[in-house]
This record gives sequence, C-alpha cells and structure tokens, in this order.
Amino acid sequence: MSDHAGTFDDSGWIDLALAACDETDDLAMLAYRGAREVSTKSDGTLVTSADREIERLIRDRIHTRHPDHGLIGEEYGQEAEDSAVRWFLDPIDGTSNLVRGVPIFGTLIAVERGGTLEAAVV
Repeated sequence: MSDHAGTFDDSGWIDLALAACDETDDLAMLAYRGAREVSTKSDGTLVTSADREIERLIRDRIHTRHPDHGLIGEEYGQEAEDSAVRWFLDPIDGTSNLVRGVPIFGTLIAVERGGTLEAAVV
C-alpha cells in the first residue's frame, strides 16, 4: 500500500481508491501485453475490454463500501450523480498509448464531497 500525506481520510476513501488501483494493476498490465479486445467508441476514441473490466471492478468496490455514493465513469457513465459524495473514474487514462505499446497510462480515481475534491489517486 502506498503512503499518503495530509490529514483527510476520515472515511477511508484514499485507502479504498488505492486498494482498487492495486487490484486492477494486473488487468491493465495484461491488456498492455496484448490480452485485450479493442474497439472504437462513438466519439472515435479507443476502448479496450480492460477499460470496461477495470471500471466495473472499481464500481463494485465503491458500491460495496458506499452504496449511496455517486459514480461518474468514462466507460459506464453516471449513476446517483446528485449524491453529496461522487467518485470520478477513468479506468485506463491513456488507452491509445496502451494499445500502441507505449507504457504511459494509468488508472485515475477521484472523490469529491459537496463539490470539493477530497482525494485523488493515480
């Protein structure tokens, strides 16, 4: 588990985000090594099976701990978006790099409360 500075974490949100990222590392690396299906979204950007699988896994982890929180993700859109606490998910930021074999990509998770960013993990 990674260290983090600061005093905020009264809800365990940083630990949850870090654990979700740690859990999805292997999926992203398998996709990077070629174990993936690639398609094009309606906006012309690439999406892989790993993008979808990683976002689903992160959503499941958040919903298990915080079923009343909102989620806004790149692959599956919004749910409970008017919740006081909302999570923002990009399962693989840099999908085009991943597909081309460029090792510059990552999973992004942020959480806000009442419109104020409280925590973010890359």
